[in-house]
Amino acid sequence: MTAGARRLVYSRRSGAWPGLNDRGRARVGFAGAKMMLKVLSTLDGLDSALSGSSGRPLLLLKHSLTCGTSAYAHEEFEDFLSEPGPLVDACVVHVQPGRAVSNAIAERFGIRHESPQLLLISNGQVVWHASHHRITRREIAAALARCVPAPPRNP
Repeated sequence: MTAGARRLVYSRRSGAWPGLNDRGRARVGFAGAKMMLKVLSTLDGLDSALSGSSGRPLLLLKHSLTCGTSAYAHEEFEDFLSEPGPLVDACVVHVQPGRAVSNAIAERFGIRHESPQLLLISNGQVVWHASHHRITRREIAAALARCVPAPPRNP
């Protein structure tokens, strides 16, 4: 993670909107959190995350802070990340305050904006995407198995 980057830490058990305090800012490091996600809020942060996708796959969630369907998708995403599985980078864009980043994603990849929307990016290219109720633990795992080659095994 680059210096100064913000991370979102979230626990479903908190009962609060994912990782935000009452001022709409990312809450960092509260007790009970299972997983840390990087919040992308700038175009530079997006560029940095995309450049890292050549080393390992990137799961990028576009998340609405005011939508129940998006909250459900966020929970499925968190559940997937908390289970053992392939090593991936994971980022989230909060679409209301991060409108410029959200629009840049749609423009760069030629994929119509939806929220919630999850993109699997490998080597700088979107290899799979889903939106709304198609964002589930099983769908994410299946997409990774289909779209991202397994790393070579050491003899």
